[in-house]
Amino acid sequence: MKTFNLFKRQKNEIPFPQLRDMLDYYPPSDSAIDPITWADLNMDDVYAKMEETLTAQGDEALYYSLHNPVFEPEKLHKRSAAVKALTDQPQERERLRENLKKTGRLRYDFRRSIQEDFHLSARDKFLYQLGPLALLLLAALMIATKNWNIILLLLIVILFNGGLHYKFSKKYEAQIDTLAYTYKLLNFCRLYQKNAFFQEYGLADYYPPLCQTHKDISFIFQLESLDFAADYLNILFLFKERRYVSIAKKLAPKADLLFRLYEITGQMDMHQAMSVFFTENTKPVCTPTFIGQTEKRIQFKQLIHPLLSAPVANDLDIKTSLVITGSNMSGKSTFLRTLGVNVLLAQTWNFAYAAEMTLCPLHIITSISLQDNMAEGKSYFLQEADAI
Repeated sequence: MKTFNLFKRQKNEIPFPQLRDMLDYYPPSDSAIDPITWADLNMDDVYAKMEETLTAQGDEALYYSLHNPVFEPEKLHKRSAAVKALTDQPQERERLRENLKKTGRLRYDFRRSIQEDFHLSARDKFLYQLGPLALLLLAALMIATKNWNIILLLLIVILFNGGLHYKFSKKYEAQIDTLAYTYKLLNFCRLYQKNAFFQEYGLADYYPPLCQTHKDISFIFQLESLDFAADYLNILFLFKERRYVSIAKKLAPKADLLFRLYEITGQMDMHQAMSVFFTENTKPVCTPTFIGQTEKRIQFKQLIHPLLSAPVANDLDIKTSLVITGSNMSGKSTFLRTLGVNVLLAQTWNFAYAAEMTLCPLHIITSISLQDNMAEGKSYFLQEADAI
């Protein structure tokens, strides 16, 4: 039975520009789909339909996978096996989903924040140390000398520290959010590093060196979970800010380990998402048969477009070049898009919207919806030339 996913986003809620930027962090591929072809095939809409991911890294992993066809059947079968393992164990998959929801999505670029943003000015570092020290010294001086006039200075320092605390939350909002995300990411990895079902993902190889970092970060967020009085102590003595200064120095050297955990959890999220997608899909799909490169052929029966509510199915056996003709609005472009989308899905996730499909390895290149682009100073002719 289809369940309603409160975490599934509509297309207008998905930050596609940010996802496109994230592709630069992944290794380039000779088989990658170019931007024109991606747009021609309406792949952002296809992605939105398939998206059942729950984390930022899962979004990235799925988006990247759809951009990069795989020509080795063994790799596709391995990807399919990971999805099937979760489909066969729905309780394990649902537990995974619940824990991924606790990690959630980060609004900022995780990698850039870890590598570049965790740097405080020397002035801020000095003030975060000076504020609590001044408070302690004035309090001790007042008690030792019994000069109660010092309480005025104490109030000034308290207000000063409160101002520092407020400005810290505003000035370093992105870094604080990234640190909170890192904390949730490490919580997830600690939970799953010894889980036998997910052992092949390799979390156990990367989490142990980050145990101490995890403990250091947890101190900040444990402070936030304490009672009202503890929160005031945090403001007075800037515990959070001073611990942040300490942690900021340690994150950059651990960046590669953090990025690897980020990518592994993205793979886990992507696999569970595809498992949910296949479980809830109501349209007919098949597992394609791949033939060698020596035989140039693509054959299919009852092929449909996944985005159409009432699609017309097509049968065809192509062994040579093909010219498609017809009047305007007769479905030529729709057929080409149907073919392109299904070939891409076959070579990325080992399925097609058809009764059956056989194909050889295919590079997908289209030029369907080109038009003048005044912003880039490109005419229709130049757009066509660039596509070629």
